[in-house]
Amino acid sequence: MTDITPDTLPRAATRPRPRHRRGHRPGRASVLAAALLSALLLAAPASVLPATGAVAATSPSPGPTPPGSTAVAFAMAPGDRGIVGAGGAVVVDLSVSNPASTMLSAGEVRVERGNTPLPTREALDAWLADGSGVDGYTAAGSTVLDTVPARGTTSVPLGLDAAAFADAPAGVYPLQATYTTPRGELTSRSTVVVTAGDQPIGSVTVIVPITAGAITTALPTSDELAALTAPDGLLRAQLDAVSGTNAVLAVDPAIAVAIRALGGAAPGTATAWLDELLSLPNERFALQFGDADLATQIGAGLTAPLSVGDVTALAPDLAPAPTPTPTATAGSTGTGTIPTLDSIGLAAPAVLWPASGSVGSTQIGALGAVTVDDAPSLTLVDSASVTGSSTAASAAHARAGEADLLVYDTAVSDALRRASEAVTEVAQDAAVAESSAYSALSDPTTPLAVAVDRSTARTSDGIAAAIAAATALPGRELVGLSALRAVFPVDAAPAEVTADETDVAWIDAFTQFRGDADALAQFATILAQPALLTVPDRARTLQVIGNAWHGNSAWADAVAGQRERTAQTLDAVELVPVTEINLFGTSAPLSFTVRNDLAFPVSLVLYTLPGDPRIIVQTTTTVEAGAAQATRVNVPVEARVGSGEAQLSLQLRSPTMVAIGDPMDVTVNVRAEWEQIGVVVLSVLVGGFLVIGVIRTVRRRRRGADDGDGDGDDTESTTGADDTVGAGTEDSDG
Repeated sequence: MTDITPDTLPRAATRPRPRHRRGHRPGRASVLAAALLSALLLAAPASVLPATGAVAATSPSPGPTPPGSTAVAFAMAPGDRGIVGAGGAVVVDLSVSNPASTMLSAGEVRVERGNTPLPTREALDAWLADGSGVDGYTAAGSTVLDTVPARGTTSVPLGLDAAAFADAPAGVYPLQATYTTPRGELTSRSTVVVTAGDQPIGSVTVIVPITAGAITTALPTSDELAALTAPDGLLRAQLDAVSGTNAVLAVDPAIAVAIRALGGAAPGTATAWLDELLSLPNERFALQFGDADLATQIGAGLTAPLSVGDVTALAPDLAPAPTPTPTATAGSTGTGTIPTLDSIGLAAPAVLWPASGSVGSTQIGALGAVTVDDAPSLTLVDSASVTGSSTAASAAHARAGEADLLVYDTAVSDALRRASEAVTEVAQDAAVAESSAYSALSDPTTPLAVAVDRSTARTSDGIAAAIAAATALPGRELVGLSALRAVFPVDAAPAEVTADETDVAWIDAFTQFRGDADALAQFATILAQPALLTVPDRARTLQVIGNAWHGNSAWADAVAGQRERTAQTLDAVELVPVTEINLFGTSAPLSFTVRNDLAFPVSLVLYTLPGDPRIIVQTTTTVEAGAAQATRVNVPVEARVGSGEAQLSLQLRSPTMVAIGDPMDVTVNVRAEWEQIGVVVLSVLVGGFLVIGVIRTVRRRRRGADDGDGDGDDTESTTGADDTVGAGTEDSDG
């Protein structure tokens, strides 16, 4: 019997990056492709050339080099976050990849900066897209790259001429590198930021998600937690990157529940990680359980995000922890009481963060109406999701109707996300430099919010680099969530979004989950604590619609697995099928078997109805079925017919009258006359044996009496003879 328990691509030189409309978020397949091909691209923007061909080429926005391609890839990116250092110091990294089977001869690289700074973000978009909008260049440095061997890569740093930047006015300057090879010319573009000592300082709020990735179980397993919190694990990298910063943490509470639910069996690295999270002073808020997709839930008709319920049902065997000594640290609850399983420390309530680009006016309106313990919600959206005046689009705190919004900058956040995904140093530097450029072109008098956004392709080094860049954007000082919320909001209007095929698939899947959950909620009434089934099921549902699954080709299997798991639970309790029973007598109990594959005992009522009046049954029989076992149930039956067939209909129900399993019809073969015949035969046999016994006893006694009489006569005869002989002897002697 089976027990059922609850249980990238480098940056192309185009701006703006297309918004992640639903179904167009970076997927795992594209992430894997990016990791494989990044060694060829190395950085972005970059240029590629075929292995043969002498025509100069400029490819400001190259696509991925197809597997087996022999195109040469060249990339340039400035270090130091793309910010010109004191005295005009700038160092750029140059990288060339030659996948061809022949070597690439040495070639010169010339680096130039634009004569004038880019005035607006639109100008920056145009420069990165096609190199337009630049009014001449100033030479900044040159070098000769050595021969690149066949299927080899060369990366070198190049210090630029400080004089080219020392006297440049503050601003964002175009930076271009041209690589001349026998096969043609390749170019790569980026930017540098020249700062001024007297420029105004604005504020920036950095939001960092702390998530565990795509899983199908209600909670991360012990092995998964051990891997995630290991020195090279993703959760470890996320926490290390935010330690010592004022970044706002968006924490998936399922991680804390998973660690606490394991109790003493939790990996040591996981418990240490949770202790460290709670000790951090950073402001924070809880994501929805499993970082579930909010837009999918609203699209399926929910008016508020689905609650997982009482999370203690996820750890039914966990012994209560002792009450700790009252303490109050910056990151703790400060109450001195046992933290709840899902506690992530002192967190801002009712903060909702849908995936970037996934919500429009309908979803924002619904989320804006959500309250938690009478606290109004704050919804985080990317700036591309907000329309209206430039002031509204750039404001970090806004209102759309009744919805309170925190608007994070799409351009900067996208660049930071790409930095977190980068698998090469040049690609990472290019993305970081771009984030600095877009930040420098924002209004310093307006608070700025940025996010190191969710991504399944984030690397440990990339996360650290992206957060370091976000917390050191030029002309910005870091502030927390509460400071940003204190800023008076501006009016804004959310953009409209149109659901695509992927959106429809997610909404359909979630709708099916909800239908299954309704059936499970009815079924769970057989338990003393229905939450032991319903809470784990909701937790798995939220995990499967988690944002980490977007673009993952295994999502369809995850959906099928969740539905199959629920179906198995619904089939875990049933009457063992039987089609025919023989009843030898007018009354006797009929035995049936209830199978319970659940890990919990269940309470049931067996309803039995006769098919005709010739048979009388006990209509209700209470059943207490133990966990993971089969339980025998006896139903008293009385037949009013000597011989024949009768039908019984049986149905298991919960104490609340919910049908459990399918109904079962049983044919009862009544053989009541066999009982009478058996009694007669047995009586005859017993009577016969008694008569026979009496007769044998009488005969034995008579035979004994006859034998006694015969023995007396013989004795007398013998005595007389003896006497006669004796007398004769005496006479003779005389």
